[in-house]
Amino acid sequence: MIVIDTSVAVKWTVDEPGHADALALLDLREQRYAPDLLLPELAHVLRKKTMRGEISREQAQAAIQRTPEAIDHFVASRSVVSAALALSQVLDHSAYDCFFLSVALGSGVLVTADVVFARKCQEKGYGPFVFLLGGPAPALLAKTVALAMPANTALSEVQRLSGIVNATFMSLSAHARIGDPNEVVFVDRLQITPAMRSPAYLAMRQQLASLAQDELSALLATVWLGRDYHGPDDWPALVANAKTTVREGFDANASCILAQMNDLAAGLEKLRQIGLA
Repeated sequence: MIVIDTSVAVKWTVDEPGHADALALLDLREQRYAPDLLLPELAHVLRKKTMRGEISREQAQAAIQRTPEAIDHFVASRSVVSAALALSQVLDHSAYDCFFLSVALGSGVLVTADVVFARKCQEKGYGPFVFLLGGPAPALLAKTVALAMPANTALSEVQRLSGIVNATFMSLSAHARIGDPNEVVFVDRLQITPAMRSPAYLAMRQQLASLAQDELSALLATVWLGRDYHGPDDWPALVANAKTTVREGFDANASCILAQMNDLAAGLEKLRQIGLA
C-alpha cells in the first residue's frame, strides 16, 4: 500500500511543480491510504492558496470533494496517535506529518513532497518507509517471512503491562485535552509525561529491551497486524518492515515501539485466526 500525505494530495488538483508526478500515482495498482487528518490539512492548504489568489474558490471546493475518491482507505487518527507522537519526538518534527508516517509503518510506503521531512526520516532510519515524490518508483517491499515469536510468558507480560500503561495514559490525557472534544483532540504532552515514568512503563521497556531482534521484529509485526486496516495478506510485509525498524536495536526506536504495544492483543488474535500462533 502507499500512504498519501497532504503535500502530494494538493498536487492532484493544483497545477504546481510535482503535479504530473502526483497524478501518476493514481495509475498505480497499489491501494492508497491516508489518516483522516488528510482532509482537514488539505482544506487548510487550499484556503491559503485561495487567499493568495493561486486558485479560485471553485477549484478549492472541487479539490476537497474529489480527493476522498482517490483514497481507498482512511485510517482513524486516534488509532495511530501514540505512534505519531513518539515519531515526532524521535524525528524532532511536526506531529501532523508523523500521523502519515505512522500509517505507513508496517506494510506501506509514505509518498511525500516534503523534502525536509523525507531527509529527517532518512537520517533516523525510516528511509525505507518514505518515497520522495519525483524520485525513482518505490520498489515493492520484501515478502520474506521469518517468525521468531517471544515466549508466551513474555507476550503475556507485555500485554498486561501495556494495559496498565494505556489506562494511565488515558486517565492523564482526559485531564490534559485541549479544544473541542467533538473535533480533533490535542493533549498537553507535559501532563501525560508521568505515564512514561510509571513502574509499568519502565517494566515494559525492560521486558522489550531483553528480547532478541528477531523476537522484537515478530512482536512489532504482530502489533501492526492488530490495527483495524491490516489483514492476513499483509503479514509478510509487516514482518519485513518490522525487521527494518529494529535493525539498529531497541534503543534506537524505543519510544515509538512502546507506544504501539496496545494493539498486541488484537494482533495475536489475528495470528491465531490464520494459524500462525
